[in-house]
Amino acid sequence: WQARIFDGNPNLMRERETRRILSMSNTATTTVLNLADTIEHALYGVADNRPLSADYHSGDQVLVCDATQCEQRVVQSVSDASRQVQVNKLQTPLSRFNLKPDHAPPADNPRTPDNFPHPVGALRKFSPVGTPVYYWTRLDDELDQHVAHGRRPVMVLHGSPVDACRLGRPENELGGECTDRPKSYLQWDAIVRRLVTHIVDRYGTQALDWTWSIGNEPELFWTGTDDEFLAYYDYTANSILRGFEERGLDTARLRIGGGEATGLFPGYEDQLLYHASPTANFPSGQFEERNHVCIDPAFNGKRAARVAAICSANDNKGTPLDFISVHSYDHADAAAADLQRTHQQARAIDAVTFDRLAVNSHETTPDWIPRRDPDSREGYRWGTFASAWGADYFRRMLEPAMADPRKARGEALMTVWPFNYNFEGVASIAGQLRIDQDGDGSEDRVDAVKTPFWLFAEVAARMSHDVASILPRQDAGVVLSGWRSVGPADDRILLYAHDKFDTGSSERGGWDVQLELSGLRFPLVEVREYRIDPAHPARAALAALPRRTSTQLYRPFEVEAFEALADLRQEGTPVTHAVSGGHLTLATRLLSQGIVYLELRRPDGDGDAVYDPDDNCAAVANPGQEDGDADGRGDACDCAPGDAGAWALPGEVDGLVFDADRTTLQWSSAAPACGPATVHDVYRESEGHGPPGNAPDGSCVANGETGSSASDAAIPAPGSAWRYLVRGRNACGAGPWSAGAPELGCGP
Repeated sequence: WQARIFDGNPNLMRERETRRILSMSNTATTTVLNLADTIEHALYGVADNRPLSADYHSGDQVLVCDATQCEQRVVQSVSDASRQVQVNKLQTPLSRFNLKPDHAPPADNPRTPDNFPHPVGALRKFSPVGTPVYYWTRLDDELDQHVAHGRRPVMVLHGSPVDACRLGRPENELGGECTDRPKSYLQWDAIVRRLVTHIVDRYGTQALDWTWSIGNEPELFWTGTDDEFLAYYDYTANSILRGFEERGLDTARLRIGGGEATGLFPGYEDQLLYHASPTANFPSGQFEERNHVCIDPAFNGKRAARVAAICSANDNKGTPLDFISVHSYDHADAAAADLQRTHQQARAIDAVTFDRLAVNSHETTPDWIPRRDPDSREGYRWGTFASAWGADYFRRMLEPAMADPRKARGEALMTVWPFNYNFEGVASIAGQLRIDQDGDGSEDRVDAVKTPFWLFAEVAARMSHDVASILPRQDAGVVLSGWRSVGPADDRILLYAHDKFDTGSSERGGWDVQLELSGLRFPLVEVREYRIDPAHPARAALAALPRRTSTQLYRPFEVEAFEALADLRQEGTPVTHAVSGGHLTLATRLLSQGIVYLELRRPDGDGDAVYDPDDNCAAVANPGQEDGDADGRGDACDCAPGDAGAWALPGEVDGLVFDADRTTLQWSSAAPACGPATVHDVYRESEGHGPPGNAPDGSCVANGETGSSASDAAIPAPGSAWRYLVRGRNACGAGPWSAGAPELGCGP
């Protein structure tokens, strides 16, 4: 991403036979091509100075290309000595070819592996096709990072690698794939299967849980016809399935789909839906209704099991389609409506086949690239519009899913383009700050930083999947709503106020909200409150960050100050409320374009996520609740974790009294608090000799007493008194006789 949009943007696959065109000249009937190795051939494992005659032969059809155009020609002759190939004369004047003979790769980001050039003049095989060779490093580098963080990638195949494409030219002059069909679907089948087996060999069965999508906004970018795109879909789906089958994996859980329609042309998705249906035909009749793989004899014996089943069961009609994706850059109400409309379209076309179809949006933000409106840019900068938009979007998808569980199968994925430098407010819910680390005035790195949307994502991710929406209210065009989730030990509530026209989060008004909650399961709840709105923490974070253009630099201390203030933080201290009959009334203040997030937890004093009455160590964090001796006290707070009769050192024994018989001594047993194996020692001495332990006549009245009483029939002499002391003792040790008393020699 260093050179405008593409930095050479490598294709994973090249053909071994492709050569760089250094120069061209015409004869009366031919064009002479002077050739050399491609700049990046070694990265694909292609040997230097490979003989041309090994790769090109008289009569071969070839593509003569620069970065923007290709002509299909026929090879007339090949010379290894002169490194030349002659083709029948080009129709385009040679002056119109930009071969870039002196082109060098752009300066690369040192953290990005390898160095790729922008497209240059190239000679490519057409028929017969060439030999695929592969470059995996950048793909592996990217996917390794996502997999290491527990992410589930969406793999999107659209168009063809340039060398495998019938057009032979990239998406634009800077690089990229070719947005057209392959020149050979048999070669494409081999390429896709190789991609899949490489991924399975590297990441294992988890690749079955990734999303495999075909197409990318074909109504805008696909160069061929719509019918050719449907053929591309059929062949690509078959090849993905075959790749998993080659590794012996069950593809029943694999999710294949796509379209990735723009949403700009409602109903465009119908083409793929009709084609995927084994029973419905497109009303205009302009498309091939059969699966192209089913009717292509070249694929006899090369059909995936799932495709072969479709072919035999449905007279070659239908194609694998587990989800359909619609890109929706729009207001929350319109974005959610796009997905609901697609649900309705699918079931109107074929209610049986699409009964469990998931409707996704693999690209979505509030707007595409707001370039002029400063308020709209603020929505991507540090305003809280995007947070409230996300909350409203989710709630609008949650409500129909509650009514029809089939609609709970879809996903909406946020778009994170690398365009939002220094919070310029361009098309990304992530921000990137340019940093001068050493103060020399030059850029040393670019760091991603939070925007308020990520704070919304953070609190939403804390909620359980057992959720229900809160019925919306509207006031002055602002939607007030939210949802509540239920977990084993808490209820969590997210409230929001969203005005779809206030993209700059300029409104400063708010609402006093009273929540009447029912169905609470605990007698006490501890309430924690978090806020994401123009005042919490946006204003402080913005004040800490100087306003700069997208090309200027920040120093590390400025970024650190910003990030310290931009983090989510709890408002005040937790407040404990008594719950009566499952009901509780809570009051809060909800600002426009704001979110209030409430956690109603069972009390948990040690913060180990175990409710105090259920916690076997209520004062010591032990989330695992380990209890090796099964005495009901966790090992973390058990001083004798291998002895079920003791778990705490006895404290000072109190409640010491004589019964009316003046013989029986009673005390409060230490056993209930310390363990049933706790015993007691009783000591007696004359009074009047100072602190305990100083009298000359001290003796042990009882030793190892398991109960809470002992007898002493002795009577002190007239005019004197005896002092009695009791202590508890167990496997954890002996407790004190009294405050400051020494060891008195009564015990084991």
